[in-house]
Amino acid sequence: MSKEKDKYTTIVNEIEALEVQLESKRKKAAKLAQENRTVEVPERFSDQFLKLEKKMAHYFSGLKLDPSSGAITINGERYILTRSSSLSVDFFQGLLTLLDENTGESTFELVYDLLFDIAHIIGKKDAGKYADKLDLDTPIECLSAGPLHFAFTGWAKVQILEGSNPVANEDFILRYRHLESFEAEAWVRERGYSNEAVCAMSAGYSSGWCSGCYGIDLTAIEMTCSAKKGEEHCEFVMAPPSKMYQYREKAKSSHHSLPSFFERHFFKQELKKKKELIRSAEKFSHVGSWSFYFEDESVKWSSEVYRIFEVSANENESLLELYYSRLDSSTGMTINEHLQGIKEGVAFELKHIVHCPHHVKKWVVCSGTPLRDEHNQVIGVSGLIQDITPHMTGDRELDHFFKMSADLLCISNTKGYFVKVSPAWTDLLGYTKEELTSQPFMNFVHPEDRSRTQTEADLVYGELKASTFENRYITKSGDVVRLSWHTRVDELTQLIYSTVRNVTTERERQERLLTSLSEKELLLREIHHRVKNNLQVISSLLSLQSGMNNVNDEVQQLYDDSQNRIKSMAAIHELFYKSETLDAINFKEYIEKLVNDLIHSFKGKEHKCIDFEYRADRMFLDLDTAIPLGLIINEIVTNSLKHGLRDQIKGTIFVHFKVNTDLVDLVIGDDGEGLEKDPFNNDEETLGIMLIDNLVGQINGEVSWMEEQSGTFFKVSFPSELAKGYKST
Repeated sequence: MSKEKDKYTTIVNEIEALEVQLESKRKKAAKLAQENRTVEVPERFSDQFLKLEKKMAHYFSGLKLDPSSGAITINGERYILTRSSSLSVDFFQGLLTLLDENTGESTFELVYDLLFDIAHIIGKKDAGKYADKLDLDTPIECLSAGPLHFAFTGWAKVQILEGSNPVANEDFILRYRHLESFEAEAWVRERGYSNEAVCAMSAGYSSGWCSGCYGIDLTAIEMTCSAKKGEEHCEFVMAPPSKMYQYREKAKSSHHSLPSFFERHFFKQELKKKKELIRSAEKFSHVGSWSFYFEDESVKWSSEVYRIFEVSANENESLLELYYSRLDSSTGMTINEHLQGIKEGVAFELKHIVHCPHHVKKWVVCSGTPLRDEHNQVIGVSGLIQDITPHMTGDRELDHFFKMSADLLCISNTKGYFVKVSPAWTDLLGYTKEELTSQPFMNFVHPEDRSRTQTEADLVYGELKASTFENRYITKSGDVVRLSWHTRVDELTQLIYSTVRNVTTERERQERLLTSLSEKELLLREIHHRVKNNLQVISSLLSLQSGMNNVNDEVQQLYDDSQNRIKSMAAIHELFYKSETLDAINFKEYIEKLVNDLIHSFKGKEHKCIDFEYRADRMFLDLDTAIPLGLIINEIVTNSLKHGLRDQIKGTIFVHFKVNTDLVDLVIGDDGEGLEKDPFNNDEETLGIMLIDNLVGQINGEVSWMEEQSGTFFKVSFPSELAKGYKST
């Protein structure tokens, strides 16, 4: 039993040893296979290329050399052998000699482009042939055959790099290297290192092959080339021409360029797209392009111009004659003037009417700029023409709006004519639509308003902004109507769009109101004037009475006080009838006059030196506030002059006025001896104190004695709402 167990263990150990050896053999075989692979590819493409590699090897195993018949065939397809130098460096030099050019950069690029174009065509054809012979069904199978074909035909060993994305759309990209490139190797061997990338045929052939496989336009740029000193590999990027420009700058810095074949193709495709876009834009915006050459009088129109003029593109008639036949005589003369200006280098823009078949009229705006040759000589004119009929005359909805509107709507042009008017115009003025649009609208404007109307029109055109004004129109029956205008210019068509209202009745009503108001204002001024005169008469009577010889001093004082009170009221009425407004007076000016008159009156009697310190905000008061407040000031200032400064040769009267948020504060006083007690809390009130109390109540105010002040000061406060307007000074 023990022997059998040992035998079993020995067999197991032998099996494990054999498995280790087998794994080692597998790794060596895989390494050997990798070293002998004809193409190096990323892992994700490995199976595809390995499968095609076997199929390609089988295909080339049918190689037959038959010198007796001068033929080399592979599976019935005839091939030729040639030196690598003859298709690279020698071919380059031969073409340079043939073209009789020097070895400058531009010549090198010309030959490079020519070789690229030839190889690209060959590669594209070969891709189709090999796809048929090898039964390749998909684009990736066809692409895989290309690098293998390079290897078996001696072009180079191909290495596909990471970052490749071979798909049949604009996202296609293939990054690859050619190891041992026949072109680079031959160039270095025969001429040494080059300053340029030299693998023109490799780049052209490979891009042609892939174009044939995927059915899309592809090109290739050689980013690095082993024929250039210091560059290890011939490395390429292949992509659609429209995407190659992201690699172009890098290629330029290395003296590589996008082959002109594909630049031409790319620009041709872009030009085609641009033309399609222009045609779409022309159709959408009703804009066409045109050109006219002076030498042979030939005219070229875009398709949209034919549509605007309602002419078939197959029209045999001269387009120049056709154009002039659609214009009225004055427009034709204007066009000729502009063409003369073009010859002098002056561009133009013109709006005019085109007469199309079936009595159809169209408004167009036409522009032209000089066409010049290589010597900068003007040889013709090119420009644009746009159908602006909808902007000029409006569509059906605009017509309906014009008919339904009660306002006066109109569109006018720069020549001073109505282009379109609403029916309300004919109802108001009595003219027909044809009469209104067939003559300058200035003919309907009142002669006295024409100059101002023209000025407004000029401003509207000059500043291109909305304008509001009024003028007078004359109706067909001779009546005058007042119109209020709201206008705006359309910058595209240079037409004026206006909304107009008949304000005749409204303005007549306003004039009647103004006349009535003026009459009442005059009457009110007259009343103030008469009241002032009557008060002056009363003051004069009191003065006469006080002049009687039998009047004692006490009575004389009463006369004087009464006169001052009357004068203060008369001054207010005088200011009212002289004021610009009859509802309020400038009370600051009134106080200054009142106090100065009182001071002058007392100085004249007693020869005192009395100053006036006055600080006040500019304030306006109505009659009901101004009279009681004026009497209050009169009483307090009179009291200061009579009693406060009685025993002083020199003194000062103070009046300070301050308008606050809620109250107006008036401080009045003097720097005299002052009072011992509050006169407003005295049991024996004087006439002046009683009068002040009563007057303060009339303005809903309060009055107080300012005990803490040196001299005699009183503060009067009343609501600021009684001040109609003030300005702090």
